[in-house]
Amino acid sequence: MAKFLIVYNKEMIFRVLQIAVPFIWFGLIGGISFMEAPLKFQAPNITIPLGLGMGVLFSKHLIKAKLCWQF
Repeated sequence: MAKFLIVYNKEMIFRVLQIAVPFIWFGLIGGISFMEAPLKFQAPNITIPLGLGMGVLFSKHLIKAKLCWQF
């Protein structure tokens, strides 16, 4: 039974995480950005200036989240 167990070393796990985490992060950011932009303009009673203002706020908070995650 022991021959079926796969032993992972720390370097291999670290390398996989180095590759996987950025793809997951960029996927989440891209998905949120591309879903948020059209939806805010399709909502009732949302004017163009209000929708653009929401986009500015979203971008500011997204940049803060990116900076906090990097450091």
